[in-house]
Amino acid sequence: MTMDKTYQIVKGRLLLIYSMTLIALNTSFWAFYIGLTSNSLAWMIIGIVSLGFYLVIPFLAVTKMMTSITHITLVTLFANQELLITDIAGYRIKQLRKSARIILVLVSGLEKTIPVHYLRLKDHGEMLAWLQQNFTNLTFNKQPYQ
Repeated sequence: MTMDKTYQIVKGRLLLIYSMTLIALNTSFWAFYIGLTSNSLAWMIIGIVSLGFYLVIPFLAVTKMMTSITHITLVTLFANQELLITDIAGYRIKQLRKSARIILVLVSGLEKTIPVHYLRLKDHGEMLAWLQQNFTNLTFNKQPYQ
């Protein structure tokens, strides 16, 4: 196998996330200012929603995938998913409808899957090469568990 490796989110995506955070903060500031000076409830609501975005958006940068000799872990905003290396039957590459986005799905013999938007991660080519070297490509296999 390979040694422990962590695949972080791509810098371009981080830049997008942090830009959105600054826009949300700026929008909430101006919406509160306009709402307070004009006694407008609508602007205050816009300010509250923008502030909510400001508080949530940075958590999108949490996404990372960690591989080790014993398991693969995907860490996201809402959950951590983990598969033991010994349980992984293979992987599938799935292109989303009408999109250039590709999802890598790790499939275990226990019918548990981990979808990975691997193009969002740094060194995604290295990660895909490691998977191709160590696991079976089940993309065209209709019954991957047998």
